[in-house]
Amino acid sequence: NSMPANLRGSVNVTVTIDPGVGVYSPSLAPAMTTGDFPLGSTVRIINNGYIEGRGGNGGPGQFSEGCPGGGYYRVEPGYGRPGGDALFVTYPVTIDNSGVKIYAGGGGGGSGAHKCTYNGTGGGGGGAGWTPGRGGVGGREVNSGWPGRSGTHDVGGAGGRGQCGSNGGRGGNPGQPGRWGITDCASNGSSRPGQPGVAVRGSGLITWSPKGDVRGSEIPF
Repeated sequence: NSMPANLRGSVNVTVTIDPGVGVYSPSLAPAMTTGDFPLGSTVRIINNGYIEGRGGNGGPGQFSEGCPGGGYYRVEPGYGRPGGDALFVTYPVTIDNSGVKIYAGGGGGGSGAHKCTYNGTGGGGGGAGWTPGRGGVGGREVNSGWPGRSGTHDVGGAGGRGQCGSNGGRGGNPGQPGRWGITDCASNGSSRPGQPGVAVRGSGLITWSPKGDVRGSEIPF
């Protein structure tokens, strides 16, 4: 979702996002990008809805295919995936964010830890996003783990239940990382969760009027 940039002369542009409308991306690309405008143009965004990055997918549950020497053997790392950015600003803009929200996508949860006991671990929960992150599959084993739940647009999904307590981590809420999985029955450690997206890239080009509800990091340039 990018504003037009192939203009010949300066323009005055106002973009209004209506109540209940979500501006989003199905990928990790920013949900909204301003683009560039001719010198002297004025650009205003009135946000009465949502500008929200994609949620990160939860990490897949771990499982084993034999443990050489009787040690621990991790076949799938089970890492949670990162969330997507909400807004990328490349031209000075005034934003009225009094209506609702600008949210970075939450990171996906990590899977539980694995031990070579024929027990699969729980998958990580999906991160929050207008396009929510999917829950990770449960670890496939003789005794398989359960998948994590997908996120919603404002809450990360719960991690799946693993055998002997090796549960997946919850997905991150908007602008938050996912959580680590649980290591109750294994000593090799759970998989790391995904990091959140960025709420605003190019925040140094923004005049807020007012700022409203922004969740996630802001990078000036």
